[in-house]
Amino acid sequence: MASQMTCQDIAFYTGVSNHVFRTLLTCLEKIPMPQSWLALEDQLLLTLMRLRLGLLYRDLSFRFRISVSSVCKIFNSTLECLKEIMKYYVIWLPKARIESSMPYSFIENGYENTRCIFDCTEVALERPKKQRARAQTYSSYKGHNTVKFLIVIAPCGYIMFVSRTFGGRASDKHIVRECGVHEYLVRGDVIMADRGFTLDPYLEAQ
Repeated sequence: MASQMTCQDIAFYTGVSNHVFRTLLTCLEKIPMPQSWLALEDQLLLTLMRLRLGLLYRDLSFRFRISVSSVCKIFNSTLECLKEIMKYYVIWLPKARIESSMPYSFIENGYENTRCIFDCTEVALERPKKQRARAQTYSSYKGHNTVKFLIVIAPCGYIMFVSRTFGGRASDKHIVRECGVHEYLVRGDVIMADRGFTLDPYLEAQ
């Protein structure tokens, strides 16, 4: 399927450019993957389509002409491999690098001392079957079950930190305190965040 797609198709269905898609494919080729009759590029395509479009397993089963259980196995195994690949690209930039890449818009508006930007991202989930899981992931703000995680971005837009996931009921303050981001911060660092974002008083005191 992927081999028949144009660059525009790849971008639409996966959310990444054809160049990025091929780069990820090259990386996956170096990692031992569970055996599947589905071509590796189609396994990657299936995974990115689910992430990009939120397609259900049954839908993907129909599109790729494989069983629902095979879709589930391919998605989980490919996602695990992508995690191993991508973790090497998420690094905390040195202070000098952040300052040298500071956007002019930050400088002209008086935010030239900004070290990083905090954002808690929330992703919708299918409603869990177990009651405890439903309670832990229910977000009153979103009105459905979600997981949340902290993303820390350099002013230039580079992603420097991604926390583990938390249930949707977790507050921003709790996530910041528990995710370990404080290990990367030093006294005097200026953090930018959304107006509604509340920092942990412990972190502010540092």
